[in-house]
Amino acid sequence: MTKGQKTGALLLAGLAAFAIYKLSKMTGEERAKLAGNIKEKGRKLWDKVNSKNTFAENAENAFEKSSN
Repeated sequence: MTKGQKTGALLLAGLAAFAIYKLSKMTGEERAKLAGNIKEKGRKLWDKVNSKNTFAENAENAFEKSSN
């Protein structure tokens, strides 16, 4: 490991420890709200990725039809 990698790993470990500390101090209601927010953002991202794939497939199909 280089010095930069060690520093990055230490920084990441510190960030993880801080996140665990903050999570342990949250109430159950706050945790549920946080989990819901993360799930909602994940669904939006998933929909966005799927819509791009659909767009690419439609564009490919249109190109094939135009070349015939």
